[in-house]
Amino acid sequence: MANNSKNISQTIQGMNTDVHPMRLKEGEYAFALNADVESFDGNGFPIISNTASNIKCTDFPDGFFSVGFVNIVEQERILWFLANPSTNGSIIAETKGMGDCRDNAKDGIIKGLCDDCGSVNLSEEIVLEKIVQKPCCQYRQISNADCLNFTRAFPVDSVEYRIIDCGIEIFFTDGNNGRRHIIFEYENDDSTGFLRIRKEFFEIIGFGPPPCSEPIYGTSIDCNRMNLQPDTNTPCIEFVDLVDGGSNRAGVYQFFIAFSDEGGNKLS
Repeated sequence: MANNSKNISQTIQGMNTDVHPMRLKEGEYAFALNADVESFDGNGFPIISNTASNIKCTDFPDGFFSVGFVNIVEQERILWFLANPSTNGSIIAETKGMGDCRDNAKDGIIKGLCDDCGSVNLSEEIVLEKIVQKPCCQYRQISNADCLNFTRAFPVDSVEYRIIDCGIEIFFTDGNNGRRHIIFEYENDDSTGFLRIRKEFFEIIGFGPPPCSEPIYGTSIDCNRMNLQPDTNTPCIEFVDLVDGGSNRAGVYQFFIAFSDEGGNKLS
């Protein structure tokens, strides 16, 4: 005769609303909504805590989604990489002022109500999850260039930064474009102010008068300048003519071409 018995597996630990709280076993909880497992005790039972609330920092432009970010902890600044799947647009932006968000979200504390009672902690009048939040950070767009080629299919999964003299340099890659970097400088040389991209990352539209012939930069980003390995055309030497005579010695001649920076310093 076939065995039609069924084994029903039951959870041993977790939320159990079927029994009186007095009869809960170790590792069971009468209510565990929004609970996170922090660690486990020596007996293997979970130690839980409440999931932290989210504070609304900013609103992104319509149609744009975050595909990556880097938190500049020392300056309470976040750089965002945004993509618009409908228009294929790309944005680099920043937010500042997270400290103000945290201060505004703290439970109220009234100090000095009396001479000997110290301070009094007040509970929230309305819990955070029931409040329609407004952005509490300062948002600013730094660059809007389609050639950044951000996409939700290839998030910016690796970002590093370093604080340099008068600015910030970031390195990032997304698995779709080449490895890239950007140098930002502070507006008005103020490290607490907003950022702008250094002029060397913009397209050159001309040159000044000699003898210096300094480059004149436009307003459009040169995305190839961001590449750690810029796209280049392979140099080619073409044979034009052979002239009899001359003073060159007989033999084999080799020609070498090297890449250089704007000052003519060899890079390869």
